[in-house]
Amino acid sequence: MFGRRFLVWLIGALGLLVAVLALRGAVSWYHRPFVGVLLDADGTVSSFGLPTWGGLRSGLRYPDRIVEVDGMALSSGARSGEELNQAVVRAAARGHERVHVRVESRGKSRELDLTLERLGGVAWWWLAGLSIFIGLLYIGGGMIAMAASPRGPLARTFAKSAFVGGMFMLSLFDVHTTRLLVPVWSAAFAMLPAACIGLALRLPDNLPVLERYPWIIPALDAIGALVAAVTVGRELLGLPTTSLHAFCSGAFGAALVILPVTVLVRFLRARGQRRAALSSLITWMVPVYALMGASILVTLLAPSGLVLFFAVLPLLSFAPLVTGYAYVRHDLWRADAVISRVVTLASIGTLSCLLALALGAALAAGLGVPLGHALLAATCGSALAAVLVSSALRVTDRTFFPTLAGYKPTIDQLSEDLLGVASPAEVVSAIERLVVRWLPCERVVLELASRGVEAPEEVLHGHELTLPVLFRRQPLATLRVRRAADGTPFTSEDADLLHTITNLAALALAHANAYAELEKRRKQQVAAGRGERLAILETLAAEIAHEVRYPINFFKAVFARTDPRLDSEELEIGREEVDRLERLVAGFRPLATQHVSRGLVSLRELAERAAALVGDALGTRDLDVDVPAEISLRCDADKVTQVLVNLLANAIEATGGSDRLGIRWSATPTGGLLRIWDTGRGFEGDGAQLFVPWFTTKAGGTGLGLSISHRFARSHGWSLDVSRVEGLTRFDIVIPASDIVLATSGSEKHS
Repeated sequence: MFGRRFLVWLIGALGLLVAVLALRGAVSWYHRPFVGVLLDADGTVSSFGLPTWGGLRSGLRYPDRIVEVDGMALSSGARSGEELNQAVVRAAARGHERVHVRVESRGKSRELDLTLERLGGVAWWWLAGLSIFIGLLYIGGGMIAMAASPRGPLARTFAKSAFVGGMFMLSLFDVHTTRLLVPVWSAAFAMLPAACIGLALRLPDNLPVLERYPWIIPALDAIGALVAAVTVGRELLGLPTTSLHAFCSGAFGAALVILPVTVLVRFLRARGQRRAALSSLITWMVPVYALMGASILVTLLAPSGLVLFFAVLPLLSFAPLVTGYAYVRHDLWRADAVISRVVTLASIGTLSCLLALALGAALAAGLGVPLGHALLAATCGSALAAVLVSSALRVTDRTFFPTLAGYKPTIDQLSEDLLGVASPAEVVSAIERLVVRWLPCERVVLELASRGVEAPEEVLHGHELTLPVLFRRQPLATLRVRRAADGTPFTSEDADLLHTITNLAALALAHANAYAELEKRRKQQVAAGRGERLAILETLAAEIAHEVRYPINFFKAVFARTDPRLDSEELEIGREEVDRLERLVAGFRPLATQHVSRGLVSLRELAERAAALVGDALGTRDLDVDVPAEISLRCDADKVTQVLVNLLANAIEATGGSDRLGIRWSATPTGGLLRIWDTGRGFEGDGAQLFVPWFTTKAGGTGLGLSISHRFARSHGWSLDVSRVEGLTRFDIVIPASDIVLATSGSEKHS
């Protein structure tokens, strides 16, 4: 964090220092005499000027060189510019209106008489003021980029190019006049092409070539630094730098063309959000940088570049603003911090103060006030205006718009009050209490809406404001606020805060209503659970009665015979039924918890036992039993017997004397299927209802037999389904292969 802040403030401090030096030198040149043309750092005629200047209208263009003034020879190096300026000042002091110069260009020499002019007014503000202002914009943009995302590749590259471009623009006017900042300008000019190319490779994200060769950006920076070091070194040693400046001009112009072309090509190939991010850059950056690059390249070849550069210069002030907006708006910097409202307002306020300073100084200078005094007065006026306006706005907010200051605390307090609210009445109390505490008013009422009532419109009648409380366009309540009779009228901030409060009230009321509905359903569920437990007890009692019915019927039929003698098979069945009843009573709790005691039981024995238990009900009808003797099941014999007995009893009751019924086994790919079928009248509707407790279609039926069978089958992990197909009613018990054992040649084998 400290390193990031240090770098940001270092950029700002260096930019401010250069800006102060540049402004000081520019002020000294205001209204200073010159020959209608400026010279570059190496003494050649510069295209930095206005087309209306006499020297430029006389045909002087880059790379012309003025070698003699009024018979005095000038140096061949960078000092020629300072010597020309001194000669012009001496001529003006002697009252001369013209100077005679000899110009050399590409091996040819010609002589001209140049009229002395004054560098002031529009020309000074256009070239000096605008270039310094643009430089400050770029420096500020670099600081914001470094503060927002110090580790982001694009942010660092943008900050680097913005800082170099800012230094170039800050020293641009100075290098043609006082020449105090020539080393700064030369270093920035040498590093600009590499910075622009690096930015083109990263907008809006890294090109694939950078992923394969990440050393490209450092290599470009190293080349730029090397050229800068050579150029500055030759200048300090008094050696000519014309060829180096020409190389930098060509490279800079080419880079300024490559940058927008690259962005334009990537925009044409982009889709979705990436295309939207590039569209903002296309709007301003592509035209401005393309025109600027073209003007530099054309200036090297033809005089027309002067007019183009003159027209593009003011557009450069929009480039950092628009590109910075695009970076922030689409998060191209991948910032690791949120956008600060304070910093944003401070930046906009600073730019506004600078613009006010420039306009004030220009107006004062236009009225005849010396520029130094005008700048000083405008600076003091701008600073004083900023303080007074800021203070006046705060006083105005506190006096007329107190809601603005209390907005966040009010919303925070309301959110805290509504956090534990669970009923609409509590929401009403919290809202009314908060509005009264925050807004001086005579009456505050939050009325809950009746079901089916339309929402009222927002109405301001006198001192009373009515606001609907809506949730998903449904009216939940109406808020009526009446200001005190002697109070101030409602402000826009009052209305905005009341709208926010009604939105929070709508959410709280919707939550309270939902909570009340859930509480109501919970109570209903508790009541239903109590009734369900009673029903379970009744069902369990009925199931027990149902279970003992068949053993009782068996013994009843035996005891009703006239012949009291019993054969061995009947005795065996009687003993088994008594044992089963004993196990039923002893296993009452396991029955309720669906406990299954598995054992290996022959399927044929299970089917024959069930057939014997329903033998009396079967009468003279035949039971078709098609069950293989070699199949055994891993199951609870008592429960499976009861399932078969219940299904057979149901089939017997559903058939007449001419109908048939039976038990059939069939193998399936996943196990086996035990089917109890009959040709009776069948059923109507949804067969799943037959397994619902207490559901029956028979007069005097309990509706428990099939329910018990279904529950016992599921307790084994089996399934029991019913269907009516081709005149057959089929109850199918699906048994998995893990519960089937096939006995073959005295050994057991899983089916």
